[in-house]
Amino acid sequence: MNKLIIPLLSIVSVSSALFAQSYSLTSSYLYIYVDAEDDSAIEGYLEYDADLDDAPGLSLEWRTAPIDGMSYGLEYIYFGTKADVSGILDSDDALVMNVLTDGTEFIDGNPAEVKEEYTVHGALFNLAYNIELSDESIAYIGAGVGFSHFNQEFSASTVGAKYTYDDSDTVFTYQFKAGVRYALNDAWAVNGGLRYIGFGDPEFSYGDVDLSGDVSALAIELGLSYTF
Repeated sequence: MNKLIIPLLSIVSVSSALFAQSYSLTSSYLYIYVDAEDDSAIEGYLEYDADLDDAPGLSLEWRTAPIDGMSYGLEYIYFGTKADVSGILDSDDALVMNVLTDGTEFIDGNPAEVKEEYTVHGALFNLAYNIELSDESIAYIGAGVGFSHFNQEFSASTVGAKYTYDDSDTVFTYQFKAGVRYALNDAWAVNGGLRYIGFGDPEFSYGDVDLSGDVSALAIELGLSYTF
């Protein structure tokens, strides 16, 4: 009987601590600076200068209030980005485009346009350390791990022809973030900060052609939290 008392007391203590905590939901606007090896599939495969666009994004995080300075959270992240290039084909460009599309319509001297668009949905588990600066403000540093789903839409067009492709991949994701949270009252708070997000290499296959890259992002965030 005595052997059961300590485990039972431990369970009760942990449960009491968890239920005694308050929780918050934070919605944040993200402005994301996307970086990739060769910047885009267009630049990597076709050797054109085609940077991925900076992009707005969204974060929703459910988290615990600090427990001895520590808190944890579950976060959803969304953003989209794209790159495109257009111009007159030379013979090398036309050959590469015909290999890429498995076609014959791309001809030296004709105009062409290539575009890629991405949508990214991420889910992460975060841990954060909170430092009280004043009665109203808290600084935080944290890290998270999870997965992100990349969907790529790739299109190539020229005179009389247009090719469109669609593929997706799910990759490991991690992040580091830091910022300050300022309490407006007992329920509402605003926060601002910076974060670095790293992704595994997404890979997309179109016939015999594989497109991939090393993707990461820097983000500025501004959010609003509600504690309950």
